Amino acid sequence: MGFPPVEELKNLVQKPLAEGEKIPIPLCLFASLLSISVKDQCGHDDLSTLFMLGEFPFHLVAVLAVVCDPAPEGHTQYDFISFLDKNIHHILELLEPSGQMIHNSYEEPMQMIFSTFNFTVNGLCLFQGEEKGPNNMMDPWEELINKLTWTYCPAPYIFAYYCYGSRLMLMAITAPKSDEEKPGLEDIVTVDLRRRKDHIANIHHLINLLALLHLLASLVAPPTSH
Repeated sequence: MGFPPVEELKNLVQKPLAEGEKIPIPLCLFASLLSISVKDQCGHDDLSTLFMLGEFPFHLVAVLAVVCDPAPEGHTQYDFISFLDKNIHHILELLEPSGQMIHNSYEEPMQMIFSTFNFTVNGLCLFQGEEKGPNNMMDPWEELINKLTWTYCPAPYIFAYYCYGSRLMLMAITAPKSDEEKPGLEDIVTVDLRRRKDHIANIHHLINLLALLHLLASLVAPPTSH
């Protein structure tokens, strides 16, 4: 696999999982995850993007909890801390135990300097995120780009996410075109974690994203070698 251009990232993140990448669960659990609710439908095809029938690996029990976890009704970023931890940070921790996560304080001055969330692979911070309440109207470009110093050459991009409450936007931060310019920002995919099928889609996306993070880590020299 060569290094994919940014235009291909949406297809790569949404790429169907191979059977060996899916999570095996018994039929009774599979059936319990189906939902015919008008507001939160989740059918066989939705579940089959992430799950297959088989013996459940109990170290992944947190995945089932995430799929069934309803979004909070709050209006501030503080109301969503635990919810987003489960849907993003805990899933990454399960999928990539060797990765290191840094969840910075929401309080100033930390929030003015550092991204809310950073995930490192091979010592490189290749995935970062900002989390805001659903009514916050701050520009994600300003939030993500202004806190970033680009040190990832020759990588063409790294990854990021931005949350307005339960609405999660996965993005690529692209390399600046010159020393005088700031990095760019490209949307990849958006999910709404109020819906069960979007919980599933998000985990699916994170599984595919990790393969791309490792590809980036193989391209960029780790900090100790600079």
